[in-house]
Amino acid sequence: MTIWQWRSAEIPASNGHGNARSIAQVGSILACGGKLNGKRLIASETVENAIKKQIAGRDPNLLYAPISWGLGFGLKNKILLKGTRSFYWSGAGGSFCVMDLDKKLSIGYAMNKMGGITSKDPRNERLSKVIWEIINQLEV
Repeated sequence: MTIWQWRSAEIPASNGHGNARSIAQVGSILACGGKLNGKRLIASETVENAIKKQIAGRDPNLLYAPISWGLGFGLKNKILLKGTRSFYWSGAGGSFCVMDLDKKLSIGYAMNKMGGITSKDPRNERLSKVIWEIINQLEV
């Protein structure tokens, strides 16, 4: 399979392509309860249902890391998630998106050089930690 075949294929939850800005923008739709620039794109009930815990346990595809799942999103991650209604997903090589419904916040990260794993990438862990520290300082 060529890179162009891969990019044009429709493989749900597997071959999204974007930069940090586009990742954060898609995440902002969810973080803002389904709205973007005042336009409703997803019903708020759909977003609320997406963050309800569906299953929890150790995921063999994510190096047996403990995870709670909503509908397509990770719900428990002490490093990336700091809000009670925050959720996330990460991608190949270390990219990630964190969304927080209470803060209406979306964090998108895409790297210039792919790492070798999809979770527990030290780059996204450090970045997330610093971002949450800044957010907490702004709220004081």
